[in-house]
Amino acid sequence: MESSFISPMEASFITPRGVFAALLAFMLWASGFRRRVIDRNLAYIGGNIGGNARLRFRWRLCFAASRDFLALLSGAIPRTAPPARSATLLETMKTGPSLLLTAHFHNWEALAGALRSRGVPLLGAARPLRNPWAENFLRFLRRRLGVPVVSEKWALAGLRHLGQSRCFGLLWDQHSPASEFTGRFFGHTVLLNPLPFFLLRHHPCPVFFGVFLPGGNLRLIRILPEIEGAWERKLIRRYHRVLETLIRMHPQFWYGFFHARFKNIAPYPGHF
Repeated sequence: MESSFISPMEASFITPRGVFAALLAFMLWASGFRRRVIDRNLAYIGGNIGGNARLRFRWRLCFAASRDFLALLSGAIPRTAPPARSATLLETMKTGPSLLLTAHFHNWEALAGALRSRGVPLLGAARPLRNPWAENFLRFLRRRLGVPVVSEKWALAGLRHLGQSRCFGLLWDQHSPASEFTGRFFGHTVLLNPLPFFLLRHHPCPVFFGVFLPGGNLRLIRILPEIEGAWERKLIRRYHRVLETLIRMHPQFWYGFFHARFKNIAPYPGHF
């Protein structure tokens, strides 16, 4: 895993957005933004790097996050056509009920906007931000992307949306303290948001994983075609297998590094 963490940055500094992203990234990097949390996450997922290599990784992470943040502010959505397999799944998501699971990987807000612009009747679920001003601003950005999002009564909204043969989506967190559902993420036990299990038990439908890959390609993967057998464990295992693969290939685009993802098994600096 170490080689992927010290590979050259994929981002370019040539565009104006790249220049501003570099300035913002430098401020985050130089201030040590979330440095101890990032270091703790690196240790948990097997990124055994130190010294200058760790500094370079934290810089690439800050730059990628800054560039995606500026893209969100601009309302930009990558327009590249999805590969054939993802295009086929995209058509499936347009015509019947489906559950979309994604992660804090690359520009997930733009992912929702891209799916809506391609005809997927997507409704998202998201926890509101603690800061009211930030929450209102984020809602404005989502409206500009054409992404409807519910911030309360997620189960009711999800069941109603699936019942209308539409797509319901959410980021599937690895830290849901009150949950009884556990999974293995990079070999560690994590607590999972129970909402997908509730929705699928009451309204069985296909489950998809979706992200934007570096370079702008929309990637969709059907991780659970149907609800049968031990489908709960299968869903957990397949979701984490895909996410772990993405993180190993493009670690600087996983913004879960900024969050206390393994808080249930060990303390994080500044988190209680």
